[in-house]
Amino acid sequence: MSSSHSHVSHPIDTADIIDLFDRCFEPWCTQLQGGAEEPSYRPATDASGIAYVYFREDYLRSALHEVAHWCHAGARRRR
Repeated sequence: MSSSHSHVSHPIDTADIIDLFDRCFEPWCTQLQGGAEEPSYRPATDASGIAYVYFREDYLRSALHEVAHWCHAGARRRR
């Protein structure tokens, strides 16, 4: 049975998640970044107006978990 869906030729990694998040949520001026000791959210505090969602180390599950929190939080809680 053949499929017309494209096949991912490489495993998804944190760079893919960061790229997708940053492109999809650009209107919300929020970027996803790895390498954190602990996951966190940092509202925009400078002239750039960019907020950051940090995930632990370079862990894919942490990235997805923090993205879910950010999406669920809503605009009021992101201030």
